[in-house]
Amino acid sequence: DPGRANEPIDMDEEYARSLPAARDPVGMLDSEDDVPEDRPSSFTIVKIPADDGEPLQEIEVTTPPEEMSKYTDILYDFLRPIFEKASHGEVDKSQLNRYWGANMAALPNAGLMTSFQSVEVFWLTLSSPENKHQQVQFYLDETGKLKNLAPNRRAKHLASLAGRYQEEFNGDIYVGRLRREIRHVREEPLHQVNPKGMYNIDFRISDMDKSDKWISEAYADNLKTGIRMQELQDKLKSQGVEVRQKGA
Repeated sequence: DPGRANEPIDMDEEYARSLPAARDPVGMLDSEDDVPEDRPSSFTIVKIPADDGEPLQEIEVTTPPEEMSKYTDILYDFLRPIFEKASHGEVDKSQLNRYWGANMAALPNAGLMTSFQSVEVFWLTLSSPENKHQQVQFYLDETGKLKNLAPNRRAKHLASLAGRYQEEFNGDIYVGRLRREIRHVREEPLHQVNPKGMYNIDFRISDMDKSDKWISEAYADNLKTGIRMQELQDKLKSQGVEVRQKGA
């Protein structure tokens, strides 16, 4: 499209569009029409502290009773107050300038932006039939860089094992797993597969072993997608289209 030459292209959005059609549908986690059949009443997540001297920690999370009948990712609400209470150093003005611009960063109360707490998700692998419809992802403080939190080297290493390179993470990182529920409708003459919403299931420290099957599968899948994205990015640049990376 010639008109795109005057419009910046968000590579994160293009990345999402490039995902193989074989993957499960990506969209809202909630579904008002159905009730999960196998949602667990509790599940385990892993905390990766930014401080290399602190051990990895498994945390058991209880699914609130009112969420048992929904397709939801409850970790947003669970982790938001944890990130809010976490101590941090002075706000990094250079990051304020990078993300919000010089005029906004110069405001007297610009540092208060870190009080608007939000949980950011960074997926390592998306659900698909090949991985039994399971998705693994990081949960992090969206304002971690603004708060000048320490880099998380172990999270960066895990992401690289899964084929997500050139990513930086700041502060404590939490790793969780979601499952997309699949209903099989066996009505003659067709056997239909009906994808539903997602809910939280266990992710444990043992799942972070580099020999674990999901890591090798994620690496191969993300590597293929990364090659396609680089080819797309090179093509757009050759056409004079501005390419915008996340955080740039």
